[in-house]
Amino acid sequence: MQVYYDGSYMKLLFASLLCHRDVPYFLLNWFTMRAYLDRGFEIPHLILNDGSLTDDDFQKLEALPNIYLEKEKVHLYETVPKPVYLAKLECFRVGFEKYNADRVVIMDCDIFFFRNWEADLRKICASPSIVFRDWGSSLGPFRQEYKDYFGIHEDTITPNCNTGFNSIPREQYYKIRPVMDKHLAKPFLILEDQGITFAAYYGQLEFVNNIQCCINGGETVPEILNWWLSQNACHLMGMRERPAARKLFIEHSLAGLPPNLHLKQFPPEQKHITFGLMEYDVYSFKSELHKIPSTYNGKYINDALYLHGGSRVHWKLPPRCQIFEARLICLDTGIKENCKPVMINDQVYPIETDLKINLNGSLDISLPDGPGTHYAFLSPHIIINKEWINA
Repeated sequence: MQVYYDGSYMKLLFASLLCHRDVPYFLLNWFTMRAYLDRGFEIPHLILNDGSLTDDDFQKLEALPNIYLEKEKVHLYETVPKPVYLAKLECFRVGFEKYNADRVVIMDCDIFFFRNWEADLRKICASPSIVFRDWGSSLGPFRQEYKDYFGIHEDTITPNCNTGFNSIPREQYYKIRPVMDKHLAKPFLILEDQGITFAAYYGQLEFVNNIQCCINGGETVPEILNWWLSQNACHLMGMRERPAARKLFIEHSLAGLPPNLHLKQFPPEQKHITFGLMEYDVYSFKSELHKIPSTYNGKYINDALYLHGGSRVHWKLPPRCQIFEARLICLDTGIKENCKPVMINDQVYPIETDLKINLNGSLDISLPDGPGTHYAFLSPHIIINKEWINA
């Protein structure tokens, strides 16, 4: 999926190495991270399996749109102290080599999103290598051995890094393998994902500004907790050992979600458009095909999905999407008597209907063809489920 950032298009791919116990948190944060981005549901997500995912996990994950799910167990280098940490970096290899991404953003499942983080993502997409700033040593217990072997250490040029977020563009990927091979030749205890990232991109690492690492115990200090909750998102390190903070962050993340999302935030999985483009908002006054502004009952409208008769659009939607609401109309430019009832999720609805349609993972709109069938869906939005179910 091509996403437009800072004047250019890139194939942006999110990625996670996932284990069975983290599936509920992934499902929550997969949704909230995208709900807070203007075009977040367009960004695909690669999932690697650490070997513990079950058939039930696969079923839940496959219900999400734009998921690249690798069911085979990820390769683990058993000779290193922390093979799963090292396996996180496989997200880069698979993302670049198999899915031809221009930029891969690896993220852990314990990052909770509270509000719009578009500016953070723009910085991520513009950086040679970007991570979180860490509050302790990111290199493991043998810091001197690390310095002697890799020739570098934390300093003012490259302070500690945390790979809850770890992102590089394709052209920087080549730097990882030599460091990984060096570690495999003489493994000793480091945090493999952080230690290898640190060595590969020493002097180049940049840091996300408005997503904070939450050091253990900070949730008991009101000044620190309030500062965390003012950020765009937080990485709750040691999440499983911090049940009170985990519960608070889940509730805070869900409370910030809007009650509904505009349909245009969800890209269709399939579409057949009979004329022009599938449009939202108001038609352009400059476009050759759209010289006539959109009006309904003599008034201009600027919040609608516009479709000509004969079009069909299908959306695969996340399970949190519960109800589709809109008003089905014929535009003033159309011929009302030709606008026959439309088929939505296998049910027939006439024009001038206020729609409230229960969703079960999909929305399918099929419009009958005919002269002057200028349909529109006023204020098309999706009501979302904000409840948290810890499966």
